[in-house]
Amino acid sequence: ATTAGLPADRFSQWIAQVQSLQSELNALSPSGTIGHLAVFTAGMSAALLGARLIDQWRAQCQRREIPLTVGGWGTRGKSSVERLKAAMFSGLGFEVLCKTTGSMPTVLYAPPWQPAVEIPLYRAEGRASIWEMRDVLSVAATLGVQVLTWECMAIRPAFAAIMQQHWLC
Repeated sequence: ATTAGLPADRFSQWIAQVQSLQSELNALSPSGTIGHLAVFTAGMSAALLGARLIDQWRAQCQRREIPLTVGGWGTRGKSSVERLKAAMFSGLGFEVLCKTTGSMPTVLYAPPWQPAVEIPLYRAEGRASIWEMRDVLSVAATLGVQVLTWECMAIRPAFAAIMQQHWLC
């Protein structure tokens, strides 16, 4: 589950840090001037930017652990094509993780020459997010799969570029 683009546990930690910082600022000056607001805003901006940079660095490290990623784009039939690719690579003797987004988002894990295990993905509030692909990338790296096939579910070109250029290719 994610909140504001962050996993729920990280979001809770972030809220606690914000409340702690807010308490410290209030202790410095009960009147709360514009200068304090500027310092608080700058600090929060730096913290969020730092978190994003660390997240991107992790994604790049995890991607380097996977020898081959193969993505798919289009308007119709992406899930079926991703399943076919996963079956082909598994049949060739590779360990494969495949993510589909269709009407029922799933992850398929296929050990070499064995049937795939299908795991449905839970989506908070039923909404798709490119951040779920980051979680799948992390799982693929942890499992040590040789091939990751994935379906590009990003609608906005900027999000598709993030998936293609920064995370998965």
